[in-house]
Amino acid sequence: MTDLEIRPLVAGETELYDSLPDADSGPADFGGFTRTYAAMAAAREYRPEWTYVALRDGLLVARAAWWGGPDDDVPCALDRLDFTEADAAVALLREASLRYE
Repeated sequence: MTDLEIRPLVAGETELYDSLPDADSGPADFGGFTRTYAAMAAAREYRPEWTYVALRDGLLVARAAWWGGPDDDVPCALDRLDFTEADAAVALLREASLRYE
């Protein structure tokens, strides 16, 4: 197996975030209303530096998005975790440098 690259999402990489095979890359239901990753990012509830991806051979195998309010300096909660490789998801969560208040 090739090495795993784990890093924060870069601004403009919404398509990469949405490219995870066999995972729900469509809208997620938050409290009875439906919004996409792009919509959450536009509202500053998801941010690239709060979103981590794990890539193997350039393909997305795990992703995690932390949520915070539009005026928050740090995220409040891990809001989304999707993966096709469990070991990649574990490594992503271990490596993500996010801290909560």
